[in-house]
Amino acid sequence: MATWLGVMLALSIANEDAKKTYIIITILISIWIIFEILSSLKMVPIWYLVTFPLTSIIGLYLSKITYKINKKHNALSNT
Repeated sequence: MATWLGVMLALSIANEDAKKTYIIITILISIWIIFEILSSLKMVPIWYLVTFPLTSIIGLYLSKITYKINKKHNALSNT
């Protein structure tokens, strides 16, 4: 949920450069996932090491879909 909310906020702020912002956020989240897994490898259960990346990736993907749908439905019509 935090990933989705954070990415949606960033995409909304960077309205014109949303694609570039999404790529940068994807890179940052990927680095964070790798860091989190490597630093927690011996301290947390295996289920956490599997679910943490999955939920982050799902939140990232859902924010992209939600942003596109929101942008499409809130676009001003020319009529």
